Amino acid sequence: MIAIKQTDTAPYRVSQPIAREWYAVMLLERGETAKARGLLAEALTLYETTGMLFHAKRARERLAQS
Repeated sequence: MIAIKQTDTAPYRVSQPIAREWYAVMLLERGETAKARGLLAEALTLYETTGMLFHAKRARERLAQS
């Protein structure tokens, strides 16, 4: 969560969804599906609004698999 807080305050908006997706992947591996799905949904929205379509597709697929 520290990385997410840091990216939210940094001027580099593209790092925000990446931090969320990485954290969500870790949560999925630990079996914390509900929290991971929330972070993946946030990441997906941020990817789409910043035009990161390849990343959005990956996040959408991870969300569908979880």
